Amino acid sequence: MAYQFKLAEKLVILNERGQGVLIRMNHIKKVCTDPKRRPSYFIDKSTESAVKYINRKFPNVDIRGGSQHLSSIQKQKSVILEGLHSYYESFLDVMEFRDNVYELLNTIDACQCFFNILSNFDLTKNYLDLVVTYTSVIYMLSRIDDKKAIVGMYNCAFEFSNGNSDPSFPRLGQMFIEYDHPWKKLSEEFGPHTKSVTEALLSLQMVYPRRNLSADQWRSAQLLSLLASPAAMLSPACCDTMACEYLPMEVMERWILIGFLLCHSSLNTNTSSQNLWKMALRNSLYITIIRDEILNIHKLSEDFFDSLKGYSKRIPDIKECKEYVITNCGALRREKRNYLRSALKELTKVLEDEPALLGPKVLFVFMALSFSRDEVLWLVRHAENIPKTKTPEDYADSQLAELLYYMEKLRTLLAQHRYIIQRYHLQYLSQYDALALNDTIQGMYVCPEEESVLMSSFVSTLSAMSLKHLDAGEEFDLKPFRLDWLRLQAYTSIGKAPLALKDYPDLAKVMNMAQFHTRMMDNVNELLCETADLSILCFHARVFEKLFSQNSEDVSMQRYLMAFPVICSHFSQCLHPLCPEETEEIENQSLKLCVTFLEEISRQTCTVVLEICAEQCNLHEKLLPKHSAETISTARNKKLKKSLPKKGDVPKEKPGTESLRKDRAIVTNLDKMHQALTELCASFSICADFTVFKHIIVPAEFLLTQLEIRLNKVIMQMANYNQSTHEIARPSDLLAGIQAYVTSLHSLSCYINIDVTRLVKNVLLQQTQPLDSYGAQTITTLYTNWYLLRILRQSSDRQTAPDPPHHQPPAELPGHWKDHLPPFQHEWIRNTLFKANPRTGKPELVSQLKRWWYPPQPPLINNCGKHRLTAAGLYRTVRKVLDIDGWYDLATEYLECKGCKKKYPAWSEDILGQLDMGHRSQFPALLTYRYSCDNRVLRMMRERTLGNSVTQLYKKLMEQHSEAWTQRVLQYLTACEPFTRSSLVQPPVFAEPPLLPALPKPKWLLAVYARDVLWRLHEVKAKITSVHSSVLKMDSTKKVTKKLAGAASGTAAWCTNVGNEHGQVLVSVLTAAEGHGLDPMAAGLMKRYRDVGEAAPKVMYVDRDCCSQHGQCRVKMMFSEWFELEVRLNIWHFMRRFAAGVTTEAHPLYGIFMARLSTCIFQWDPEDVAALRCAKEGELVAKKTGHISERAVSAHITRRELALHCRRRTRGVEETTRLIGSLIDLFDSADGKDTLGVPLLDHGRIQQIWKEQRKHVPCIQDPENFPLYMKTGTLKKGGVELCCYRCELLGMEYLYSQTGKTLTPVLQNPEEEDRLVEAVDDQDLQDEGFEEEITEDIKVPVLYEDDPCRDVKNSPSSLPMPQSPASPAEPSTSSGGEGQHLAPAPSVLSQPSDTGSSLSDEAQVTEVIQLWTALPDSDKQQVNYQPRHQPQLTHGRFKAPKRT
Repeated sequence: MAYQFKLAEKLVILNERGQGVLIRMNHIKKVCTDPKRRPSYFIDKSTESAVKYINRKFPNVDIRGGSQHLSSIQKQKSVILEGLHSYYESFLDVMEFRDNVYELLNTIDACQCFFNILSNFDLTKNYLDLVVTYTSVIYMLSRIDDKKAIVGMYNCAFEFSNGNSDPSFPRLGQMFIEYDHPWKKLSEEFGPHTKSVTEALLSLQMVYPRRNLSADQWRSAQLLSLLASPAAMLSPACCDTMACEYLPMEVMERWILIGFLLCHSSLNTNTSSQNLWKMALRNSLYITIIRDEILNIHKLSEDFFDSLKGYSKRIPDIKECKEYVITNCGALRREKRNYLRSALKELTKVLEDEPALLGPKVLFVFMALSFSRDEVLWLVRHAENIPKTKTPEDYADSQLAELLYYMEKLRTLLAQHRYIIQRYHLQYLSQYDALALNDTIQGMYVCPEEESVLMSSFVSTLSAMSLKHLDAGEEFDLKPFRLDWLRLQAYTSIGKAPLALKDYPDLAKVMNMAQFHTRMMDNVNELLCETADLSILCFHARVFEKLFSQNSEDVSMQRYLMAFPVICSHFSQCLHPLCPEETEEIENQSLKLCVTFLEEISRQTCTVVLEICAEQCNLHEKLLPKHSAETISTARNKKLKKSLPKKGDVPKEKPGTESLRKDRAIVTNLDKMHQALTELCASFSICADFTVFKHIIVPAEFLLTQLEIRLNKVIMQMANYNQSTHEIARPSDLLAGIQAYVTSLHSLSCYINIDVTRLVKNVLLQQTQPLDSYGAQTITTLYTNWYLLRILRQSSDRQTAPDPPHHQPPAELPGHWKDHLPPFQHEWIRNTLFKANPRTGKPELVSQLKRWWYPPQPPLINNCGKHRLTAAGLYRTVRKVLDIDGWYDLATEYLECKGCKKKYPAWSEDILGQLDMGHRSQFPALLTYRYSCDNRVLRMMRERTLGNSVTQLYKKLMEQHSEAWTQRVLQYLTACEPFTRSSLVQPPVFAEPPLLPALPKPKWLLAVYARDVLWRLHEVKAKITSVHSSVLKMDSTKKVTKKLAGAASGTAAWCTNVGNEHGQVLVSVLTAAEGHGLDPMAAGLMKRYRDVGEAAPKVMYVDRDCCSQHGQCRVKMMFSEWFELEVRLNIWHFMRRFAAGVTTEAHPLYGIFMARLSTCIFQWDPEDVAALRCAKEGELVAKKTGHISERAVSAHITRRELALHCRRRTRGVEETTRLIGSLIDLFDSADGKDTLGVPLLDHGRIQQIWKEQRKHVPCIQDPENFPLYMKTGTLKKGGVELCCYRCELLGMEYLYSQTGKTLTPVLQNPEEEDRLVEAVDDQDLQDEGFEEEITEDIKVPVLYEDDPCRDVKNSPSSLPMPQSPASPAEPSTSSGGEGQHLAPAPSVLSQPSDTGSSLSDEAQVTEVIQLWTALPDSDKQQVNYQPRHQPQLTHGRFKAPKRT
């Protein structure tokens, strides 16, 4: 029975679903409490009375009685429905989640499941997680104050729109009322589940106390130390409870505290429950519900138990525990963090030196990460709500950066040495875990069938793992293994289970250990999320920033500060697909925190760097020549008697005195700055870059940016410009200072890997411009203005005018131009571009050059019938024409006829229609009423296929227009730049570039394309009506008519196409029904052949009406003029009629049946097949595949090759009838059922179909004396020359339509056309061109189906038999391809083997036979599955088709 309940699957799915629902409730609560994001309906004055009325009457809100209050909702009903729909659906998700949890918890209680965290760890963990998640969802729901207003307002708007209330509203309203006091209601709900919850919680008393130790106890046990026992350093770290060792303390405390709140009866009766509950209460003041939502557990427990009778003794316990937490817990946690800092540092150093230890000691890494994460999260949630205490410093940690730093280092080590971890655990799994598990299974007394299959698969999976798979780069996926272990826990944990897991603790120990090892193969990242994820810090931004500020003030912590921005890369892990709305918000918050931290670190580093540079600049300044005058003067007068120094004068120190040091203990200011720089630069070494929400963050770039900003300011300060006195430093002094700074900056590359040269070039290049990149003045501006005021004040600009242009005579073209240009281009290029040199006569380019030159245009033609047209003024409208990469304007003039005095625009159709084709083709555009379209754009829409649609064209035009507009803007800005740069005082102001003109929508492009098609209608008709053939195919379909929309929708039922053997459509019509509606089409087709003198077709293939029992068939009567026409039934349609007799096309034998049906109809030409076999055998010999059997050659021949190189023909009426009848008898028997006993054919239906279709067997035979194949060429394969054939019977799937009305080239009213185009919605315009479906031809039989009536089980194309989960080398077998058993042969079982190998020699075959013979008779019996067959599926994915 446990197999049917699917407890394991439901636990996993509901936990994931519940987490998403919980996050959505948290998001709704935040939105409703934020005034900036709260829905406007709750803030608007017009809806204020409606909200109050709904809250007062909820859930019985009467829209008729409260119409005066709800009038605002009625006015905005559509907007309210759209805005509140997601909130309403989220509340429905809560109700659905609650129903599913109810059902599952009741099922678990009915099954009397056994829970123990040490045995069935995954089952117990998922059960407790579900209890806590469900409780958290209900609690978060109760915290949403506006939930009644949201649901009530949505339901009122729904009722106003639909006339009745939403069906789910009554239950939803009742749920809100029930959970007004959530903890009391939840306690009542979990009363029946007390036994299961208490049993699961009490199993934690073997784990939680052992994890809840003090720092002194950790220190005495040397926890997490690899150096404590050097002799055991290479021994694998393992224990009986592998997963419990890194289970977060926060999770266990949440289980215990919330679990005993719901199921509190054992607190008065069970001492163990009391002790466990008190221990959890003494550990924290707050527990996390979700993200930044925390629960004051002591206050909640005290208020809750105070409202219950018989629990008054628990209130003193709660107060005593709370006092203990406030007094002692802060100091205890601080000591734990101190110990973990040193332990993680030692662990990191050892593993960096010897990364191979990550194999046996990887458990230590996850334990260290889990312990550290518990302490960090405890500090964060308590620092957000510091209690009243005498020691508030316990809730701040100025050395937290070091702990975070080493946590990141351990994560980095796991990622860098993933191969080492995988290689170690792969060998552990295949060479130890598989053997231990096999021995454990062999020692079991009882092993039911389902459990046996699962355990056999465990051994098989572990044994099959090999190092060659790892070395080949294969990705491992062992999630099915872990899910099967969870299923086995569920099967063996129910009451009265044949195989009880609690009776086999060794099995649980081995499987829990193997599960941890499999996670090291493919699930390390998910395990890191469980043990080291700090994404919750994103929601405690204030505390996070405060901790960073405290750590940045400690000099010893500066080398670890980079851990703070790196942690921001974890924040993407807190997203959930059920709440995509918060993705952008969390991304912005993550980037904001990351940038803030990096800018502060860079600012501190930049300050220290520039202070060092300033100190070096001061030292360099002392060595300038201007300071040597005093020294030179003293040297020249050294023979003179020195005057005694005055009292109080300090002797001047010589440069270099600062380097003299008598004691190493003396630390100068420069030494301190270098030490601080070393610490800060060390923080940049944690990683070169990291990713935050797909943004690649490079910390060194932030430092370069800060240096660039500050260095620009420093250079400006070094100029010493005085605004009042107009004094400025000498350029030589400024240059010396800049050189000193640059020299000092180059020493920065010794500390950190940054490009100082690029920094200096950027800064100095900016200083050459009037303004730097941040808009500040530069030294160029300062010195230019200074020189302008001082020296150039009296100077004035002189302007010279260019010489007027004068005409130059043309010259001959250069010789090399004549060789490359066409002769007809010589004359106009010579006259336009060149002139003769007055002195030498050689050709020279003219002075006024343009970018583009065009040849002279042809003369205009101005005629109106017999009268000549004359100009009559400008046409008032200038047309805007859409081109490929821009717009151009088209203007014209009025032309007046002197005879009739009528005026015409020069571009009217009356004028253009008189032009010959040469002049008419020069008109560039197709004109519409509002816009016009260039012919080059129109040509891009012709020959439309998939991807060549108006929407795709719109995107291409947008790209071309944007690129051309960008180029023009760049040219404009480039032209403006010299004027800005040359302005010395006030730069000129230029106009902004024009905006990019908007493009017409795709609906307009489609309308223009339709007009273009109408212009070319005669050409299209001529192409279609000039197609003829001797072999025709007529087919009807409803697919095209279903796509008719608008006014044409529902006007036709069938689309009938007539095509030829070349894939061309001769005619296509839309009719309301088949039959008489096709007579005009047939008459028109015969008239076409008759008018052009084309011979009548010989053969026509149809999908119906191929024959008649009363004279001529219907098709023959339609084409009565074609006396020799032979009508044949399309074989594809003939085969599809048999498909209506199957129970479902998803049946495993359906493909085999259709392949053999094709074989019953067709036979291959023996000569063509023999030639193809020789060619394929030659190919296989060239590949050196060893011995090649005839069956192997056949298996390598594909259907495509058969159809290309081999001709086929029908077998004849008698043989086809016999073979089809035998085939139906075979598949209508027991051989036509799958392994579950489901038949392929419906007996009554298939017999009736065969009875009706037997008469059509003559209609599918090939026509006599008429070739159906044409030779298209030859192809050489395997050294054999093969002929390529093409059958003249190709399917026509082209979509043509014909309305039957007279098509006019243009609309009479252009304004009406634009109105119709604007009425089309671009969102509904799903235009992606045409696509021709490519399906496998079921009429092409496979080569090896030579006997279509042989036994299905012996067919090489039949279904593969189910294999044992064990490897092929194991002595496990199946009887009849169904039974699977574990054979008692551990020596063979333990040998790893390749799962893809086959029995290649006689010795292996003999060994398998011997193993089969050694099996007991019980293992050789066939397994009888329970009956699952239904005669006909009426619903679901594989339901039977609706056929009569």
